[in-house]
Amino acid sequence: MFLREELLEVFSTFLQFDDVCQKWITDPKLRRNMQAAIRSNVQERSQDFWALYWYKQWEAENAENLVAKEHLNAYVQETCFWVARKTEVIFDSQYTVSDYFQIAISRFDKILHGFKETKGYKFKNYALVAFRNTIRDFLIHENEVSVLHDWALLRRSSKKRLITALKQHKQGCCDADIARYVLAWSCFMKIYSPDVRTKIITTPNKEQWKAIADLYSYRCKTELFSIVTIDPLVLEDWMRLCAEAIRSGFSPKFISIYELAPVDRSKTEFVEVLDQLTSTDQALPLDLISVEEEEEERQQQRMFLNSVLLETLNCLDRDSRSLLALYYQEGLLQQQISSLLNMNQSTVSRRLERIRRSFLIALIQRGEDHLHISNDSTVLERVGAAIEEWLHIHFAPSTDHPYYENISP
Repeated sequence: MFLREELLEVFSTFLQFDDVCQKWITDPKLRRNMQAAIRSNVQERSQDFWALYWYKQWEAENAENLVAKEHLNAYVQETCFWVARKTEVIFDSQYTVSDYFQIAISRFDKILHGFKETKGYKFKNYALVAFRNTIRDFLIHENEVSVLHDWALLRRSSKKRLITALKQHKQGCCDADIARYVLAWSCFMKIYSPDVRTKIITTPNKEQWKAIADLYSYRCKTELFSIVTIDPLVLEDWMRLCAEAIRSGFSPKFISIYELAPVDRSKTEFVEVLDQLTSTDQALPLDLISVEEEEEERQQQRMFLNSVLLETLNCLDRDSRSLLALYYQEGLLQQQISSLLNMNQSTVSRRLERIRRSFLIALIQRGEDHLHISNDSTVLERVGAAIEEWLHIHFAPSTDHPYYENISP
């Protein structure tokens, strides 16, 4: 699904779902109406201006201006989609993105009547929170929260979210307990992964719990310089407690956007509204992996990945770096490289694969706490793709080629 940018599209098109994708459908009446409105306000190109414009048109006519209402409905289609998409990612459920979208957008009339422009919030920001609350209430009613079992919940959570959940759970855990739980969770993430064939997350077996416990003891010895032997059953109880702490955030008290402090309209962007929401004591359930937390974690992962890969690259011998430069910087095919270096193409292929594997091994060995890389083939495939992308970016073509030394076959 591509993002709408033109004002005509934003205020006159609606999202349509089919079996394989989503597409935008234009309402001809709304398009003509929007064109006429733009002609009378040529200088106004801000979406926020037009959202407020149509809201005031609807409000001035005692909520009977259906055209204005439909313009606003079109305006929040993307907002509703991304809330639905986030929900589908977080929850193991029978419902699809399309289902969640329909659940949320069906309450648009209530959202429209609930919005108060005088409170200082933009319409799209208000709709974002309202859509999330609508789906949250539906899931609680349908008892869908319970569908996400403990092990899937732990696999989908971040380290930051776990620490926050443990601090807020019941009376809160002390720092020492939190450190133990987080280390145990890190070992759980390292050892436990979905079934290789079915990709289904099932309850860990005795051997897996034993392996997790052994890894925990080893890391206590090597990282904390303390000798600890833990019973696998105790460690399982710890993980259930962690899951319970995370799950407790799924059903907090309903929070109205109007209970928050007033916000300067010139600054009410999505992230800033979410910052206020997540700063409250009771976070919204769909903030399980919040927008700002995801971005922060992705940024940290990118920085870590770049640091490890750059260090690994600098440790390579001259021949290997030269080979990477020819392949990624010059864009030569393996056959062309083999002719240039007077070696078999199979040799070139094996060398490139060996170099890529060295990057992957470096990430696996050093990225346990930062990237949570498991032995799952799908995860390793994604990491390999990230390495390939990094190599292409790092060796972007330039006029300076420092690796043009002779390479020995």
